[in-house]
Amino acid sequence: MLYRLTVGAVVYKIDVKSGERLFLAVRKPGWRMDEWSIVQGGVEHEDDFSLEMALFRELAQELGVEMQEGVREMILIPEVFTRVFSEETIERYPYRVGFIGKKIHYFVVQFVEGVVIKLGEELEEGVWLSEEKFLASVKYATELKTVVEFLKKSVVHNDLILPVLEHSRT
Repeated sequence: MLYRLTVGAVVYKIDVKSGERLFLAVRKPGWRMDEWSIVQGGVEHEDDFSLEMALFRELAQELGVEMQEGVREMILIPEVFTRVFSEETIERYPYRVGFIGKKIHYFVVQFVEGVVIKLGEELEEGVWLSEEKFLASVKYATELKTVVEFLKKSVVHNDLILPVLEHSRT
């Protein structure tokens, strides 16, 4: 059995007034009102199996944001997360039959100030939340907390995000 290769985007922007990072949580049609997630999707043949191309496609499809117009910074975090699908997940998403789970490569993506989000048909709603509210609201908050912590340990310099290396994990 195989794992589905996927990408996830922890999208944030800097609030102009407070200087605080605000994170984007999204909800799909048919989800409960308290069920939130992030932009994510599979890495497909059309992407030439490139993580970056899959990310660009998902941002365009789900948020209507093209790379050249709305993304200020993006970085792939080094840790890959593996999730085994539950029966409920397989029932909810029948196209996942044949996969036992997924391997998720997360990107941290900073949007430029004033970017306009146009939700695609895969999403019903999107909200900007403080870090605390974001992590309290989204599915798989433990994974996403790791991604947010990676962002906090990064240094912004000359429009590049450079990871601060403390030590490598094996």
